[in-house]
Amino acid sequence: YNTTDVYAQRYSADGSAQGSVIQVSPAAGGTQQADGDPVVTMDADGDFIVVYTKEYYAGGAPFDVYLRRYAADGTALSGQTLVHDATTNNQQVPSVSADADGDFVVVWQETTRDGSGTGVFGQRYAADGTESGAEFQVNDYTTNGQNTPVVALDASGGFVVAWAGEGTGDGAGVFARRYDASGASQNPEVTFALDLAGAPGWRMLAQPSGTTIGALLNPLWTQGVPGADAAQDEPTAANVFVYDETDPTADEDVGFTPVTTLNTALPSGQGFIVYVFADDDFDGTPDPFPKALSVEGYTAPSGTVSPAMSFTNSGTPSADGWNLLGNVFAEPLDWDAVRANGGFDNVEATVYVWDPASNAYRTYNGSSGDLLGGQIAGGQGFFVKATAASPAVPFASDDTGAIGGVYTVYSRIGTPVKLAFELTTGVGEARAFVEAGFGGEQARDRKDGYLLSPLAATFAQLYTRPVSETAEAAPLAINSLSLGALSEATSPVAIPLGVAAFEAGLPMGGAMTLRWPKVVLPDGWRAELRDTQTGAVVNLSEATEYAFTLGPNAAPETPDSNPAKTLGQHVEGAQMLPPLLQAGVTDPVAKVATGSERFELVLTPASVVAAEGDEALPEALTLGGNYPNPFSDETTLRYGLPEAATVRVAVYDVLGREVLVVQDGPQQAGWHTLGVDAARLASGLYVWRVEATMLSGPESQTGRMLVVK
Repeated sequence: YNTTDVYAQRYSADGSAQGSVIQVSPAAGGTQQADGDPVVTMDADGDFIVVYTKEYYAGGAPFDVYLRRYAADGTALSGQTLVHDATTNNQQVPSVSADADGDFVVVWQETTRDGSGTGVFGQRYAADGTESGAEFQVNDYTTNGQNTPVVALDASGGFVVAWAGEGTGDGAGVFARRYDASGASQNPEVTFALDLAGAPGWRMLAQPSGTTIGALLNPLWTQGVPGADAAQDEPTAANVFVYDETDPTADEDVGFTPVTTLNTALPSGQGFIVYVFADDDFDGTPDPFPKALSVEGYTAPSGTVSPAMSFTNSGTPSADGWNLLGNVFAEPLDWDAVRANGGFDNVEATVYVWDPASNAYRTYNGSSGDLLGGQIAGGQGFFVKATAASPAVPFASDDTGAIGGVYTVYSRIGTPVKLAFELTTGVGEARAFVEAGFGGEQARDRKDGYLLSPLAATFAQLYTRPVSETAEAAPLAINSLSLGALSEATSPVAIPLGVAAFEAGLPMGGAMTLRWPKVVLPDGWRAELRDTQTGAVVNLSEATEYAFTLGPNAAPETPDSNPAKTLGQHVEGAQMLPPLLQAGVTDPVAKVATGSERFELVLTPASVVAAEGDEALPEALTLGGNYPNPFSDETTLRYGLPEAATVRVAVYDVLGREVLVVQDGPQQAGWHTLGVDAARLASGLYVWRVEATMLSGPESQTGRMLVVK
């Protein structure tokens, strides 16, 4: 076997070598070994300690951790010293740190000793190398592995140990624990952490269990409420708010409302917003982003979290029912799981998450949206909209799961009509979605997602409106339509598509681009984008973007309907905010100028396209698919005949048994659609078969359909 040793070289402040190379680890002798992984620390006098591992090739434990102390001139103050008590486990990956007086701490990872995988252990030492107290285990959470520790001491001997691995609330996280100079633990493991990246602005957060808003926001500057850095009686405006869903006619403060105090906990599952200043301590010097928030002693909620919610019928549907909730778990919530796991009641399907990186809300309704996978990050606040009394959005730990990646356009397969648009402007991007499938209506329905006012003064807007409502209807980020109503339309259906951009709260224009991914439509349909200003028409199946120039947007008629109804302009130097929202604004839905939609999205169903003569006869028996698919009770079959024929259309189960006959008789050449009533069919996969007897001979084709009850 080969052996390796650990060596050291001292240097002066100018980088020149002092003295000769020092062999730290003794010669191997009769036992073959490899010494490595050295780490070093130094006190204020220049005395230093080298810690390293020793791997035995024969006899003894596979890995051990040793230390050796040296004076500032390189003279050895001790021989090789075994750091740990155990001699049968693997001890490796050490870290060492000393304070100004030379007292030091060594930490390492050790296998199996804590009962599972690897654990993190430590030993304190006095400056003369004598042990200060017994070895100690750093990690409380012992399932699987906790490893790769690092330690840092302050000038007085207090220290922090950080490590990676599995812990409460995170299966692959980074954790830390503080100790005072006597070695007493100052906190349980820190298992809930948020990094606020980006720039100054509003964040929508959740207060984790076992703490208060003030404890979570302690690293940040707070003002305007009891318990804040600048209290309520100071000449400041609050920068921490909850949302109060009540009758606008009864309380002029409806909407975002300053928290009562930072010193008490919010009800479990309630969210809040906070303005994050650049200057964390109001000393005139900006502090860098990202800003780290953490909770010491966080314990994930047990059982189900059932946030307190309200619904008030004020007579303005768009203003009613808004509740600001929060994910109190350290892991992301899966919105699909929340909706499916029971108890979700009297609440619309769409969830809204503020994304400060793009100055826009991310939305998701279970089938369309741009919230990655429908995942709500740990510690994230989110809006939902109640529709009736006693709304409920319960969620539990089994609704959570790890997630990675970045925000992206998200569109789930399975909805027959699926359109996603992205607007690129000089001030940012915006997205809007149109779908037609299960549960959608031409008027407002529970799968629609409102366009919400951004928590910023510079932003872009892209939105549609319901087909069968007035031009003053609330704008939508997700427009869920009825596939049946569209399919039965006798003429093209036009949907207003509005664009807007604001800089520092003022409307702006300029060069912009509208983009869309591959268009998903039933066979034979057509989708077009019409520019109402230039008259240009773009077939969405033949192009993927449209560039245009927008003039400044029309200004709102009253301050109450300002499209840029942000949370006001702040003065960073004075760390002050003006009133949160303008008078009379009581809900988060965006107000846009009436009739300012630049575009129309025109959907033309297959029957209208065929009537226009756009489709030729197929050259052979051709299936056009069935839509919707999957479906619950009804679907529509489509097929084409090259000539007149006797046609039989039947549906079979997976065992080949005939369960429905949809058509049996003569039909003319051309495209045909047949409605299928599957109300009596059980959930499962079925096959539909078209058999056509023509002059040219018999032909048949089969397709698949999925029934989901």
